[in-house]
Amino acid sequence: MAFPALLAAVMLCGCKDQRAGIKHMIESILPTAQSTQQDLEPMTYPRDAATGAEWDIELQRIDRRQVRIDNRTTQHLSGVTFYLNQQYGGVIAELPVGRPVTINLRNFINQHGERFPVGSLLEPEKSHVIVLADAYVDGELHKLKVRLDEDWQTSGRGTVN
Repeated sequence: MAFPALLAAVMLCGCKDQRAGIKHMIESILPTAQSTQQDLEPMTYPRDAATGAEWDIELQRIDRRQVRIDNRTTQHLSGVTFYLNQQYGGVIAELPVGRPVTINLRNFINQHGERFPVGSLLEPEKSHVIVLADAYVDGELHKLKVRLDEDWQTSGRGTVN
């Protein structure tokens, strides 16, 4: 009973950063079915695209909601579409050389307009594992490296889909 009162007090008199942190905490706890789902622009994986050279870009999941993308190539990339598990796509505005970028997995959308499943504190099994990553540029798909956790099959992060 004290938690809702404390939460309300912080939201009423707290600063903007505290309110954003509390909103993030609530979204992390609630099951994904209860989180808001806006009408999102579908992203369809380009299965018929030509295959380009593999790029030296590594993608690693750093927590349930975020991935880190490390551009180890020699070129600065901008406006590149990345696909996860050949299903969820998202455009990365800037990917500089040598400086990892952290991206929220909820920015990746599938062909049905659904966000990448990250699960929640109450439903961790609804999270999907990332095993494949591609970059789509100029009509070509470029395979990327995905660093998996050592225990990726049993980590409780959910299913491969």
